[in-house]
Amino acid sequence: MTKPYVIWDTRNELYWRPDSQGYTKNLWEAGVYEEKKALHIGNNKDPNRHDKAIPLEDKEDEINAILDKAQELSNVLEDWRNATDPE
Repeated sequence: MTKPYVIWDTRNELYWRPDSQGYTKNLWEAGVYEEKKALHIGNNKDPNRHDKAIPLEDKEDEINAILDKAQELSNVLEDWRNATDPE
């Protein structure tokens, strides 16, 4: 099993989206690439390319913040459902 990676465009300071759908500033919208493909992209020697392959494990703090926010939103939704349930 290979490590999952994201691609960071150092010139635009944005992550690659999946399937060549542009760029995003949000990690949760970034495409996830297999190690071999990511390293091929990130090690490109073309001086016009500004892409860096980053293992997702290096983004653990950002991932945990995303998961915490998702849990917080889930709790808010559950509270709303409980408050509006016509039992």
